[in-house]
Amino acid sequence: MKIVKDQVLLGAREKEAWLEAFRRFCDPERMILMDIETTGFSRAYDSVYLTGFLYFENGSFYIEQHLASDRNDEPAVVEAYYEKMQDQDVIITFNGDMFDLPFMENRARVLHVQAPQLKGESVDLYRRYRPLASAFGWENCKLKTIERFLGIDREDTFSGGELIDVFEEYAVSGDEALEKVLLLHNYEDILNLPRLLRVDDYADCLRASEVEELSLEKTFADRIVLRAVLSRPACLSHEGEGAYPKMTSEVLRFRTEAGSPVMFLTLPLIQGLFYHYLPDPENYFYLPESDSIIHKALADTAPGVKKKKATSKNCRIAREGCFVPAWGTSLGLHAFQGEKKQPVIFLEEQELLHAMEKAEGKERTDLFHQLFQI
Repeated sequence: MKIVKDQVLLGAREKEAWLEAFRRFCDPERMILMDIETTGFSRAYDSVYLTGFLYFENGSFYIEQHLASDRNDEPAVVEAYYEKMQDQDVIITFNGDMFDLPFMENRARVLHVQAPQLKGESVDLYRRYRPLASAFGWENCKLKTIERFLGIDREDTFSGGELIDVFEEYAVSGDEALEKVLLLHNYEDILNLPRLLRVDDYADCLRASEVEELSLEKTFADRIVLRAVLSRPACLSHEGEGAYPKMTSEVLRFRTEAGSPVMFLTLPLIQGLFYHYLPDPENYFYLPESDSIIHKALADTAPGVKKKKATSKNCRIAREGCFVPAWGTSLGLHAFQGEKKQPVIFLEEQELLHAMEKAEGKERTDLFHQLFQI
């Protein structure tokens, strides 16, 4: 087994940003970032040939890699993995909960390598960021997708699957050029893990900021553009598209500039017939001929009209006009839906703009989060 340990050379600003991100979890010297490379997905039959670790030690960040010379080195790789991991308080991975951690545990069992229970808290960045994929417009939640979102460039051009054949050839030839290819892929996976934590900064900015201003910037036939001034500047320049639940044809667009508190939201305008469902159908009659309802107290004003007890499905008020999709409603705004159980709420355009003019403080922030769910 070959062990390669390199100091990560960072500028003062990036080093402090990494330390600040690490301190959210624990003492930086009590956590480790980890990634493995394997010959396949089977925990019983495939092997691990490379493990990589990033950690903070004696005032510097280091990346340490353990590379098997061939498959016979796997027990040594697994044993060294547990020696490195067992005393950590926090373990950061990308998809480690589903793959890396259980794979190593199973390989230790198959190879009869002593595997002490890891006490560190697992932080899986894949699980952590997957709920953000829709809001940020990611086509998936793969590592390289998030790297592109953050503007991270890679020298490595291989996928993990493509490297399996490279390792098999390396295990026979020991070719140093192949060794560099294997180490580089894992090195960049590990190096980029702390950089991925910038997603937390960006999401926290959008989630935690108070909205100091919320105004109409432009109106178009099929969309409106809102200008929001947040209490915290964005840490990233980004222009994204967020998907509404079960509405693949409609997207919310947003734009931020690094260092600026201004955010622009572009909301689709939907022209059509929508319904506001009332919560107390027991107090209404449904009129089938006109597909409308009437309060029981007014039933005498409609003599001779066929009436039925209203239900939760037909106790509704119809409204035709321009609507904006949202993820909730408050401030007395009426929630409209196309169907009773549809996950998207629609707000009437004019009622929304009127509420924006009046909203202050927390009300304005709540309204912003109804329109931009993150």
